[in-house]
Amino acid sequence: MAATTANSPVGGMEEVRWPLIRYGALVVAFCAFLIGVFFIFQGLIQQRALIEKESRIAIWFVAQAEIEFLRLSESLKTYTIAPTKSNADEAKERFEIFWSRLTPLLSGPQNAGLREIEGVVPSVRSMIRSLEEIEPELSRMPNIAPEALAKVDEKLDEFRGPLQDLVRYALLYESNEVSGARNRHSELYLQLLGLFVLTLAGGLAVFVMLFVQTVRTHRAVVAAADRKSTRLN
Repeated sequence: MAATTANSPVGGMEEVRWPLIRYGALVVAFCAFLIGVFFIFQGLIQQRALIEKESRIAIWFVAQAEIEFLRLSESLKTYTIAPTKSNADEAKERFEIFWSRLTPLLSGPQNAGLREIEGVVPSVRSMIRSLEEIEPELSRMPNIAPEALAKVDEKLDEFRGPLQDLVRYALLYESNEVSGARNRHSELYLQLLGLFVLTLAGGLAVFVMLFVQTVRTHRAVVAAADRKSTRLN
């Protein structure tokens, strides 16, 4: 009777089901742990993408400022060659757009890291002060005097060096600050991965030992019950 019960399909299913029921809480907790670690990995991946995105945003702002400066310079050259009202309006519009690309460099969370680099904030503030000085002259276009326009060109030409420095600062921010943050993130990722692997291996080992021990205990209980039943019969 005991041998038949232990070797039958029903007995085999019972030996597996009973330990699972008994240690169901352990199984649920272990599964919850795996799910939690999965979401932690997802969060780390999203954080890394956010770091790189913020870096690209900072470089984009600086690049746009330099691009709009070049467009402003070209529009002023066009006006010098053909001083029409449409060319004057185009130059004034380019002037406003260039100005609007500089002001975000002094505020906003996207460029916070860039502003921490020495020289960025003073350089941008200096250019904005120069734009404030140039604005009254440009507002007279197309009635601006040639001498005043020449001074405007000369003043704007001084922006080339600072703008190139801003681009260099942005690249420095990308190569140093962001790379450092990315490396720290990678180290954390590897540490968490190692902890997960060790925890997973240890958890599986403990679970297998408990499972085997529970099966053995269950078999011993069933065998004892069968022997008792046989003696009674």
